[in-house]
Amino acid sequence: DVSWTKSGPDLTVTVGGECCFVECYSYRKSFGLFLFLQEELLLQIDPSLRASYDLCSPFQLPQNPEGQTLFLNTILSPFLDPTYLTTKKEEARQKSVLLYEDPNSSLRVYAEGEDPGAPGGVGDQEAYLKVVLQEAVKAKQNTNRLTEHHPNLVAVNYALSIDYQLAENSPRTKNSLRFNSGPNIDVLTVSAVGIDKRLTREKLKVAGINNSRQANYKSLKRIADQSDDGTLD
Repeated sequence: DVSWTKSGPDLTVTVGGECCFVECYSYRKSFGLFLFLQEELLLQIDPSLRASYDLCSPFQLPQNPEGQTLFLNTILSPFLDPTYLTTKKEEARQKSVLLYEDPNSSLRVYAEGEDPGAPGGVGDQEAYLKVVLQEAVKAKQNTNRLTEHHPNLVAVNYALSIDYQLAENSPRTKNSLRFNSGPNIDVLTVSAVGIDKRLTREKLKVAGINNSRQANYKSLKRIADQSDDGTLD
């Protein structure tokens, strides 16, 4: 039985006769703006245009509307010249041509040539997972009265983060999804599922459990028992 709440965490769920609370969180940061630039703007101008950045590394684009408008205008204004794209595509016949390099991040915009592949590198994937889990916990730890609603589960969706999906599927980060969920979050789960996809048990992974509360709630004990080793704190 699942229902929306009028206040506090987003959902109430009844599991085995016990009421649980679920708080949902979509990890966005700069990924929404990046995907908008890539898919809704550049690809609509020409299929050869690409944007990239260094994956699993610090990445920050403008957050306020004024800064975002200036950022997009700076990148797109050269395309107002009808000869600009024609000239750059001609240069890119043999090799991809850099069109824009953001001075405040690793973002690059380029015209793809016969050597496909985004320029850029990949940072420390294990360290990246720890950072994004920590940021999710920090963002939700003291919101929507979680301190008053137990047992609770915070479901974090990293569907917008290509970095997370790369790092989470790497053999080198197999044991990195182990995180202290903090004093207010009883269970921290992670996934990367689009809005049009069904969330399955296989795609929802437990990243942290508040072990001190397991004895008080059957649902927490059940989740811990179904995790890899029964303890994640």
